Amino acid sequence: MTDQYCKHLQVLLRRLLESQYTALLSLSVLHFGFCPVATLGNALAIRALWKASSLPPNLRKLLLSLAFCDLAVGLFAHTTFAAVFVISAALQVNVQCQPILTISFFGTFCVAWASFLNVTAIAVDRLLAISLHLRYAELVTSKRVTIILVAIWLISCVFSLVCLKYDYFVAVPILESSGFLLTTFACVYVYIVARYHQNQIQAQFQQQNAQVIVLLRERKSALNVVYIYIVFAACYLPKLCSAFDEAITGNPSLLTLFGIFFVFFNSSLNPLVYCWRLREVRQIMKDTLKKIFRLEV
Repeated sequence: MTDQYCKHLQVLLRRLLESQYTALLSLSVLHFGFCPVATLGNALAIRALWKASSLPPNLRKLLLSLAFCDLAVGLFAHTTFAAVFVISAALQVNVQCQPILTISFFGTFCVAWASFLNVTAIAVDRLLAISLHLRYAELVTSKRVTIILVAIWLISCVFSLVCLKYDYFVAVPILESSGFLLTTFACVYVYIVARYHQNQIQAQFQQQNAQVIVLLRERKSALNVVYIYIVFAACYLPKLCSAFDEAITGNPSLLTLFGIFFVFFNSSLNPLVYCWRLREVRQIMKDTLKKIFRLEV
């Protein structure tokens, strides 16, 4: 069975070398540049999330999984595409669909899909948390979250095989749009309920009871997920648009390659969102950087 994605990429790169040489070279620089950014940022985020005790346990586990996926994007995904673009643009050598390249693409798409599905899982988790309230702890247990995370990796492997080996132009738009719509629905619902909780909190502001404290905690975690989604949507929309363009025209374009870069770029932005929205995570990351650079903590 041939690697359909690699063959499509071969055709695209040969065409772009003739007309968009500078753009290809720019993409290789961008991938190389953000490789250490994503790697170091998510390494710091993993350490901070691991030590953070103020986060809800299930949300913490899901965020850790997302950070691990984003770390892998920095280590493997950026590196794979940077190498392909350098070979094509700088060395002007045709990319050969060797087994090692197919394996690299499989690993790249696997971690990218896992990152995508982790954001979906985080959105659905917060939707359940603000919808079920007291029943959430009974239904969404740590063991079930672990099973979901294992399932995410298995599904990511299947999706990667489908994208690489079968009809790429049909599979990618269907899979990406389905996941994107589910994530969007969950985050919009989470935002609506968070606003409703805000009105409840304002109405009960004088009553410092346990219900108000729970509502405040749920609203804060819900808004944190909304901000993660906003960054996610901004980075995935170009790829989604390019996927539909490919499905309609049957030909990949330069937009496709930039769309892939923005998908990977999302992994560099997520640690910044954690720093901005999660106070304890931000402090741990700052302390870690101070220790690395031997500054006074």
